[in-house]
Amino acid sequence: MAKKGFVPVGKVIKTHGLKGELCIVWYANSPFLCGSLSRIYLKAEGRHPSQQRILNLRSHTKGQLVGLDSISGRDVARQWIGAEVWVRRRDVPDWAQEALRGLELLGLAVYLQSGDYLGRIETVDGQTGQEIWTIRTRLDQEILLPAVPEFVCRVEPDQGMAVVSPPPGLLELYGVFEQHSGGQGEDKE
Repeated sequence: MAKKGFVPVGKVIKTHGLKGELCIVWYANSPFLCGSLSRIYLKAEGRHPSQQRILNLRSHTKGQLVGLDSISGRDVARQWIGAEVWVRRRDVPDWAQEALRGLELLGLAVYLQSGDYLGRIETVDGQTGQEIWTIRTRLDQEILLPAVPEFVCRVEPDQGMAVVSPPPGLLELYGVFEQHSGGQGEDKE
């Protein structure tokens, strides 16, 4: 999810070579985006994002290998395994702004208009011509929601949330209606 102007675009999965290149798996179409950037930010659990200048970028079978200015050696690189790769929205070229929208939605908490917690956005798929959100509930149920104005009331990435009004019968179809009827407050996050 977006945090103070940052957007997650990938994740460090391993190191490569003695010089400390990072192997990064990119979310969505973000590898094309990163070829146009001069810097990224690495965000490890419990740490502030660390600005990194990109020295080189090349393809690899499991993602892309990235050399960064502050990482010189395999031992230093290992510290970043599992870190998310973020970019600042303001650093993204105009042609790539729309591609970031889907990435900003990942991980957002989704609430019904009643205020009941529904789940989190797990994926955003726009390949069919209509954007579809996969929402994962607390009970590990998957809900596919067409992200159209009739069903999406508001989206607030900076607040980490979205409010939806699913079409009649959708929640029943996925077997989650019972959880969200009657305004039960225990599902709020």
